[in-house]
Amino acid sequence: MNTQNLFLFPVPRHIVFESGLWLKPNQLSVQISPSSLLDQGGRESMIIHRLLEITSMPFAAVDREQEHKPAFSFKYNGQISEQGYHLSIQENGVTIEYADLAGLNYSLITLKQIYNQCSNTIPYLKIKDAPDLKVRGLMLDIGRDKIPLCTRCID
Repeated sequence: MNTQNLFLFPVPRHIVFESGLWLKPNQLSVQISPSSLLDQGGRESMIIHRLLEITSMPFAAVDREQEHKPAFSFKYNGQISEQGYHLSIQENGVTIEYADLAGLNYSLITLKQIYNQCSNTIPYLKIKDAPDLKVRGLMLDIGRDKIPLCTRCID
């Protein structure tokens, strides 16, 4: 795939494409490193649910001591800013580091966009992202355009 055609929204703060392509595996394996997040079960079930949604393939959990390298690795990193994440796709698979559940969620949203836009191979890349503002929102001000006039309301 031509990396110029990869469209990600919202656009990550920092993205670097590298030479090489990662071949999507036939069966996915997942490694989830322990974290200090309080809701361990919620985090793991969120990862599993979202990966099933992204890949539509069954996968197996991988123990940290096994020699087999998992296709997807998830690691908590307290050094990343709030709601931030680091996503890396390299020869050994996809690695996601996150600061909190929001960062984990945003990384999975980005991964889904990448996965959907690439066929059997994904370009090697590294993404570092965090929001500019902690509170995200959208304001729709319909008063800046034509306002519908109701003749029954005017007396």
